[in-house]
Amino acid sequence: MSPRTPLLRPDRYFDGRQISLARGIAVVLLVTVGLTAGVYSLGFILTENIDGTVTVDNPDRPPESFCDGTFESANGNADCDEPATVDKDIDVFLWKAVGSVAGQMIVGVPVLWLFVGLLLYAGSWLFDGDGPRSNAWVVAAWGLVPSVVSFAAVLVVLSLTFDPVTVTAGTDPTVFRDDVIGELGVLHTVGAVFGLLGTLWGAVIWRFGLEDGRNLSGTGASIVAGAVAVFMFLFGAA
Repeated sequence: MSPRTPLLRPDRYFDGRQISLARGIAVVLLVTVGLTAGVYSLGFILTENIDGTVTVDNPDRPPESFCDGTFESANGNADCDEPATVDKDIDVFLWKAVGSVAGQMIVGVPVLWLFVGLLLYAGSWLFDGDGPRSNAWVVAAWGLVPSVVSFAAVLVVLSLTFDPVTVTAGTDPTVFRDDVIGELGVLHTVGAVFGLLGTLWGAVIWRFGLEDGRNLSGTGASIVAGAVAVFMFLFGAA
């Protein structure tokens, strides 16, 4: 019986199967949702382990040019009684950063899929692939799924190794930054390892997908999938 996904047995999954572009698009949507959820999970890990407040400029206080009498504000200088700075919970800034990254992920994953599909199509064309063009993008979609698995593995490791960090309003930003970077060092190291494993996993899926979906020889499919995988790993590590 043919497997339901190509994640474990791509050779059997793609063998003689009618490849569906609609299913490929659905896979891309699921990968986008999965990676975006991973970003928010990362935010949860950070906010659970980083506690405290930071001092920022008070948005309710007018600029000093109004408060020192250089200019006259429309409603007088009543708001100048407000403090120049206020303390805000660090979580506010962490979640703001997470939201920004999540937004980039929502846009970036589909763009990445289109780009990878284009590379697979161009490579298979060079090796005289004659299967339906859309198959290259379907194969590309399935090869992105391991990135969700590898990201989830990184999050598990990070959640088990991240030691709590406390920041106070008077903390030197440089010290706080160094503490956080030190704790996230495991994310960089483990992320590179799992990223490499995920890329290799995706390359295997691309290899068998191109062989059947674009009618390439085993050698041609291996070269194309390998070249795209190397490019993607180097692009991700940059």
